[in-house]
Parts: sequence; C-alpha cells; structure tokens
Amino acid sequence: MQFNEIKIKYFNYSKTAVSVLFWLLIIFAFADPGEGLMTVLSAVIHESGHCLYTLLCLKTPTLPRGALSGLRIRKTGVLSYGEEFMLYLSGPLANLAFCILILPFFAVSYHFARDLIVINVFTMLSNLLPVEGYDGYGAIMAVAGRFGVEDRVVGVLRRISFFFTLLMLLISLYLMYYLNGGYWIFAVFSVSALSFIKKTLKSQK
Repeated sequence: MQFNEIKIKYFNYSKTAVSVLFWLLIIFAFADPGEGLMTVLSAVIHESGHCLYTLLCLKTPTLPRGALSGLRIRKTGVLSYGEEFMLYLSGPLANLAFCILILPFFAVSYHFARDLIVINVFTMLSNLLPVEGYDGYGAIMAVAGRFGVEDRVVGVLRRISFFFTLLMLLISLYLMYYLNGGYWIFAVFSVSALSFIKKTLKSQK
C-alpha cells in the first residue's frame, strides 16, 4: 500500500480569531445577514465533515484552526493515498449529506430550506474545484500519487488551478457590480491568487 504525508492543523486561537473576524465581515457583506450566517454555517458543516472523518476513520480527533480564507485542519502524519483522498472528499460529502437531511423541511419553510441547500451545494462544488489548497486539488493529487504520476500532473494542475482562481475572481466581480453580492467569493479567491503568485515567484528565485 502506498502512503503519503498529509498535514492536519490543530486548533490555534490567534489564527482562529482572524478567521472569525473574516467570517463576521462576510456576514455583514451580504444584503441579508441571514444569508451570511448560512454561508458560515455551510463552512462549519464542511470542516466538520473533515474532522468527523479524522475522528471516526483515522482515530485522530482534531479541531479546525483559523485561516484568512476560512478554516483548515493539519497534523503531521502518514496516510495512505486512499485515506488522503477520502479526507479531502469528507468535507464536500458533509455538505451533500446536510442537503439531503434538510429536504423534509421544504414543507415547513420552503425559502429557508432552499437557501440552505443552494449555499451548501455551492460550498461543496467550489471546494471541489481543482484550485490549489482546495479539496478538489488535493483529491486529484492523491489519485495521481497513488498511480505514481504526481510529478507529471502537478505542473498542469497548478495552471488549471490558477485559471479557475481567475475565473472565480471575474465571476465575483460580476456579482459585486450587477447583483450587489459576491464579496466573500472575491475575498477567498483573491487569497488563493496571491498565494499562487507568491509560490511562483518563490520558485523562480
């Protein structure tokens, strides 16, 4: 069985404070703060999926730490590529499971249930994008590592990652200009773009 090293970050109070501030800004960036709260809830559900997987399947209980663009988990350890793949998918799967659980509430409050499902689906899909630092990118790299083609995939995947980052930035600019929204999308993918540029410049030195 092949193995790979992956990092799951433990709780860090100072960085978590920055993350909380970031998400508070997101809440009030929405015309309706309720939608902002739903967005934060979907992020918490997503990260809880990762934490639940580490607890039940990896026997390594952990809590997320704060990061500028949201929440992250890290702990130095050795995982099989299959475990790493499932760790990345556990967050999106948690959003999907929540959407299924909320379906019965359509009869009680249609608009509330609909908004929760839409936001969770968007959280799931955006995290599955092949953007470096996101679950989709990590899952693809885990598969590439399993079949021994990681070195051939990484360069192409990083270019695809940068393309999707720029695409999401353009979409967020459209949303901000025409729909008075998309602020949090712009903030999150701006961090991704700056991180990509920083790594590129560092690798050229």
